[in-house]
Amino acid sequence: MKGVFSLIGLLLSLAVVGFLVKKQIASTQQIVPSLQAPATAGAQGAASASGQSPGQIQQQFKQAVQDAMQQPRTVAEEK
Repeated sequence: MKGVFSLIGLLLSLAVVGFLVKKQIASTQQIVPSLQAPATAGAQGAASASGQSPGQIQQQFKQAVQDAMQQPRTVAEEK
């Protein structure tokens, strides 16, 4: 009888831990939007105000990041 209660307690505690782990994993997952998602109204308004499409703005941003990565770092002179 003591073994049955131990086994039931062990299975119950395993179920509780499994539930908590599942809940924790679900809360840490992030939903990543795809790049092909339609733009929101605010983004469309900003893009049309500047005369550029969202794709052009994205390309300009990528180019600016690549240019920044290509600049050589300055090394301070040792005295």
